[in-house]
Amino acid sequence: MNFEWWADVGKYIVAILVAAVGILLYFKKEIFDQILAAVQDRYDRRMEHLRTELGLQAFRDETQFAALHARRAVVIAKTYRLMRDMVKATERFPGDLEQLPGTPASERLEDVSTALAAFRSYYAPRQLYFPKSTADRIESLRSGCFGVVQSFRRIPPDDKKIESVFQRLTDELQPLFERLEAEFRELLGIVE
Repeated sequence: MNFEWWADVGKYIVAILVAAVGILLYFKKEIFDQILAAVQDRYDRRMEHLRTELGLQAFRDETQFAALHARRAVVIAKTYRLMRDMVKATERFPGDLEQLPGTPASERLEDVSTALAAFRSYYAPRQLYFPKSTADRIESLRSGCFGVVQSFRRIPPDDKKIESVFQRLTDELQPLFERLEAEFRELLGIVE
């Protein structure tokens, strides 16, 4: 009897333990699910926050790039205009000697000097808006125009000198100007 009594008590204890383990497992699953849901919620909120931050940064970058592109377009357009004026004044300088001998050399020199100075003062602080290769070609064009003027300042012109200057303008400076014009169009995204 004693043994049966212990066997019955043992059965009750095992039943209680099984029930307790079942209840613990059930609650453990509930607790685990709640913890998992809380972690997932925190992760989702963090991801949404990061997506929002990333979207804001992308908008800032896009806006800043658009503003930079707009400024760059203005710089390119004004550089082109001043560069064109500089080349045209340089072309007229020796041409006037041949076509209009009565035009004072000082007036022609003043026109070219003004165009060169206007170009240099505008372009120098803005050359970072251009790729290095383009900036080097722009500087070559400016130096070429300056060299044409300097060649007439040092020695009085004669027919041979005028012809060599026209040859230089035709062979070197005009193709360089046309190449720069094409590069400017490319920088602005103009496709022909």
